[in-house]
Amino acid sequence: MILALLLALSSTDALVSRFIERYFSQYPTRATQAGRADFDAQLEDLTPARIDGWLAFLDGIEKEVAALKPADRDERLDLDVVHRQVAAQRFELRTRAAPSRNPLFWTGIASESAIYLLLREDQPLEARVRAIEARARLMPRLCAQAQAALATTPAEQLAPELVAPAVHQARQLAQLYQTGLAKFAPQLAEAGQGAGAALSRLAAFLEKLPARGSPRLGKDYAEAFRLGLGERATPEQMLPRFEQDLVELRTSAAAYGAQIFERVITGETKPAGEKALLRRLFSAIEADRDTDVAEYTRRWQEAVPRLLQLVREREVITLPGPLTLRISPAPGFLGGQAYGGVFAEGPYRPDGDTLLLLPVPSAEATPAERARFFAAFNRPFSKMIAAHEVLPGHYAQLKIAAHHPHKVRALFPDDVYQEGWGTFSEELMLDQGWGGPKERIAHLKKALENCARAIVDIRVHAQGASREEIAAFVRDEGLQDSQLGENLWQRTLTSSPQIVTYHLGSRRFEALYRDARRKQGAQFSLRAFTDSMMSLGPVPLREYGAQ
Repeated sequence: MILALLLALSSTDALVSRFIERYFSQYPTRATQAGRADFDAQLEDLTPARIDGWLAFLDGIEKEVAALKPADRDERLDLDVVHRQVAAQRFELRTRAAPSRNPLFWTGIASESAIYLLLREDQPLEARVRAIEARARLMPRLCAQAQAALATTPAEQLAPELVAPAVHQARQLAQLYQTGLAKFAPQLAEAGQGAGAALSRLAAFLEKLPARGSPRLGKDYAEAFRLGLGERATPEQMLPRFEQDLVELRTSAAAYGAQIFERVITGETKPAGEKALLRRLFSAIEADRDTDVAEYTRRWQEAVPRLLQLVREREVITLPGPLTLRISPAPGFLGGQAYGGVFAEGPYRPDGDTLLLLPVPSAEATPAERARFFAAFNRPFSKMIAAHEVLPGHYAQLKIAAHHPHKVRALFPDDVYQEGWGTFSEELMLDQGWGGPKERIAHLKKALENCARAIVDIRVHAQGASREEIAAFVRDEGLQDSQLGENLWQRTLTSSPQIVTYHLGSRRFEALYRDARRKQGAQFSLRAFTDSMMSLGPVPLREYGAQ
């Protein structure tokens, strides 16, 4: 059947379809994420021979992509997506040798193996249970392959900063499989115990690894930067721009803060100096917070319908049909694991529900830890960030992309586009009346954080900045608390250069927005602009600039 379909397609479409099918065969958990149920009972089988076969396939596909010179723009865009994904895979597997050097490569797959099947309700419960059981029974094989891949790696090629979070993740996953699966469906108890035991053995193995290497990308950072961000400028060229952005953001935030200080804080003298003023405003919005998960969840569930109404009233964007969004905190069977964010159905089930899983403090959190959580996810922040996560942000963008006829673009989205759109949506909706001074202060604080993320990533990987230097920079220049400084240190080590995408992407969207308003003047239509920014799907923003 697949062969017959391929024969009916153009050369480009046939290549793209063949690549997608081979990709899902290599990574079945990602097929589940995309909404393909026919891979749900399979789990990654990543022997050295299979990885070598996959790399050989990628080399062949790359030659085919280079040989095709389509005149059609859509075909060219689809080939570019395949080209970028091939390059990313070869970088991860060949250049960085992730299976033998980064244990998070393996625990990430184990984490993804069950989460979509547990949380989504797009398939009958019985079918989901069967798929989870099948994957649980294959988990010992995956864990054994992980141990085999990492066992002979020299200590100098293993970074303790990558091993430690993998140990933690493996232990958390062991708990999920050993106890959480039975809570979800009692018939999963036996398979869950076996998978949990294998994950516990993997955690014990990882804990004993003699890791003495550096987590910094070093000589590979420039290539990671180019591949991950689609950026032609080097990290060294971008750093001064980001540093200047931070200064300008802080100055503009302080100017706004000075104007609205008395509206946010009454009976108090306005602090002198930009940093003191902003710190006081940031502490004020953190004090406006919920105290328990039920209240926090209810506030989110009540806010989204109001946000939807405003989006419609202001004609912000053409929405794709009825709102198919479920909002809930992490269910108990996850055992307090730190899952959160938007879980969309993907391009193979575009009309299915989207789950917004709210981050919550763990059940074991101390009172002080709970207070810190609700201070970070305070009421002004939660209201403001709803525009980022839901409307017109990730929910709307992912839903529109899932309906795009060129599925490959939704399967392998451009990260700068996606996070840039979410971040751009924050200020866009503030300008439309979503929230007042407190929500805008929350946005400005987040903007400083996003810019600090971009600077931290370059300083750590290109300049060798230390943990202490990063903590001081995030605190003193980014005006964030010490916990965020620690989080950014860990995130740049485990997910570089993804943390650059928020600031870089929002800047690019802002530039396109300003340019459209300048050119169109009185004829400018917000909905026409936002709809146009969805038209090609989540592809590099330079393609939108060329329209």
